[in-house]
This record gives sequence, C-alpha cells and structure tokens, in this order.
Amino acid sequence: MNQELRKIIELAKIDLEIDSFGPKEESLKSELNKLVEKSNGIKAKIEELEGEAKECKFKSNKHDAHLKELSSKLADISKKSSTLKTEREIKALQIEEEIAREQVAFANEEIARLDTVEHAKKDEAKKLEESLGEIAEQIKSFEVSLSGDLKILEESKKDVYSKKDKLVFEINPKVYSFYQKIKRWAGTSTVVPVVGKACSGCNIQITDNDYRKVIRSDEIMTCSNCGRILYLDETEIENG
Repeated sequence: MNQELRKIIELAKIDLEIDSFGPKEESLKSELNKLVEKSNGIKAKIEELEGEAKECKFKSNKHDAHLKELSSKLADISKKSSTLKTEREIKALQIEEEIAREQVAFANEEIARLDTVEHAKKDEAKKLEESLGEIAEQIKSFEVSLSGDLKILEESKKDVYSKKDKLVFEINPKVYSFYQKIKRWAGTSTVVPVVGKACSGCNIQITDNDYRKVIRSDEIMTCSNCGRILYLDETEIENG
C-alpha cells in the first residue's frame, strides 16, 4: 500500500477519535447537567412561591387596613344613630351599617383565606428548599467524580493530539492539504473503505478500473462520484 495512503488512513482514524471527545465529554456531563437543571427549576419554583406568598401578605394587609377604616366607619354610624330623628334617615343609616358589616365579614374571610394560602406557599417553598439541599449534595458528589473522569479524558486528548501532530509532520504537505480540503465537507467520512466494489461514503459502485487501482493502492484514489478518498480494508481483501 502507498505509504502516504496508509498515513492518511491512520490520520482519518485519529480525527474520528478526536471528534468523539466532544460527545464523550457531553455524556460525562449529562447527569450533572440534569441535576443542575433540576436545581435551577426548583430555585425558580421557590422564587415563584415566595412571590405568591408576598402577594398574599400584601393583599391581606390591604384588607386589614380596610377593616380599620370600616371599624372607624361603624363607630361613626353608632354615634350618628343617636342623633337621627326621621325614619328615613334611620333606614338609610341602617343600610349603610349593614353594607359596612358585610364588608367587614368579607374582609375577615379574605384575610383568613389569604393567610392559609400564604402559609401553604411558604411550607411548599420550605420543602423545596430541603430538596434543594439534597440536590446540592448530589451535585457536589458528581462534580468530584466528574473531575476525575474529565482529567482522564483530557489526558487521552493530549495523547491523541500528540499522535496526530507527529503523523501530520510525516505526511507530504500536498497530500495533507488534499485531505484537509475533502475533510472540510466530508467530515469523519473523508477516508472510506470500498465495500462490495462500492464507495461506502456515497454507496455508489466504482468502475472495475478504479477498483483495480484501489486494490493495488499505488496511489491515493478518490471516488469519482463523491470525491472521498478510497481504500480497501482487510475484510474486503479476504472476501476478494
């Protein structure tokens, strides 16, 4: 086999390994990311509950202020009642008093209801705070474990990149430039094996003449249909 082709095949394998580092890192971080996402969701819910509790307290305070106004109003009505003389005035004052007492009853009911809702929101927020603490511990544990795994992955990266740099140095610059040009659009399928006399990149049959050239491997051959670099793997040679 052409030595430059052999090196290009090896380079393609190294590039494939380099491309796998990203997904491997994401896979390692996925569980931690899920926990962080869950933690952020709980924090947002706690913030929402605290906001709703404050809103309940604000409304309750408004009703409480209204109650003080109504109490003052009822006191005034009580004073007025002793000074009224006509039935019409007494009737009007009684209606006013009745409305004020209904408003007092409603305000008290609303204060009780809002207090119940406020406490329920606070209790829910407290429970979520507790679960948040548990998740924080899990995140801390995962971070310790992940740190070790990422360190191992980083060491692997260094080894692979070092291997690539050494190999690139050995490859003819023109050949490497040709490889890079194809890699820009073909990605990890820049160099592909011929399987059953077909390019495994585009699955199109190559000509018998091109197939013979691939078998000889005297030169770097590309697929006439897609332009990928072709080679014959050991399995295909055995089957042939």
